Amino acid sequence: MRQLVSSLTRLPKLSPRSHRADAHPSLRMIRLRARGPRILLALLVLVLCVAGLRSIFGGRAASARPVAAGPRYDVGAAAFAQSFTAAYLTWGPQEPEGARIGALKPFLAQGLEADAGLAPAPRTADSVAGTEVAEERRVGTVTDVLVVAETSAGTQYLSVPVARGERGLLAVVSYPALVGPPATDTAEAALTLSAIEDKGLETVVSRGLRNYLTGQATNLRADLTAEAVVSLPTQPLEVSAIDSFDWLVPKRTVAVRVEAKDAQGARLTLTYQVGVVRRVRWYIDSIQVDPTLKGGM
Repeated sequence: MRQLVSSLTRLPKLSPRSHRADAHPSLRMIRLRARGPRILLALLVLVLCVAGLRSIFGGRAASARPVAAGPRYDVGAAAFAQSFTAAYLTWGPQEPEGARIGALKPFLAQGLEADAGLAPAPRTADSVAGTEVAEERRVGTVTDVLVVAETSAGTQYLSVPVARGERGLLAVVSYPALVGPPATDTAEAALTLSAIEDKGLETVVSRGLRNYLTGQATNLRADLTAEAVVSLPTQPLEVSAIDSFDWLVPKRTVAVRVEAKDAQGARLTLTYQVGVVRRVRWYIDSIQVDPTLKGGM
């Protein structure tokens, strides 16, 4: 007993302050411990909110950025250049005096001759049956629009320099240029493709193309994917044969040769690009063009 009392007396003595701190935590500490889980939860929620806002606004900013998808095409400049070309290449002895000058006036920038640099020879005539744009090329602040014009004197290729002023208004800012046609290479070999050896695919493509060319929309729909958009030709054809199936893009696009006749009896050899996809069986998801005019197939 004495030994036990003696050993107890040798234990280090605790100060009253430390004894109270260990045995009886302060009210502030108790409150802090009680609030700990709620504080951690609040911090977690704050982190998740910040991450969510970053993903939302970051995603919007990313999606709002313009995507470079090839050269920019100015539709307004193209139409303006075509209208100018029609006025520029139209004249004749029967035209009222000053009619061509008046037609050109709305197009020309200040400082250019009223006849746009072309003074037709006396007692001659020219007229424009139609125009189309072959190319646009940006050079500094000027857009050079290459216009193909079918005229009574033959096909003309006119490069028209168009610019937009400070308010976005269009003008022909210098004299146009008569240029040559697109460069060609008649020595280029015909396309060589790998033949398809899938009878199921050939059956679907052949049936789909036949329905497409003869205007059988209901029958064609059975071979189309749900998302396919196809516009039927305005003049149905009589299909004589579909006898060539080759991969243009393996497992994706088939090149098909078709023999057909039109309503007047003219014979045609045509090649169609048919987009295909396999979903248990083969389906067609495009035929030659995208009728939505979004570009690409």
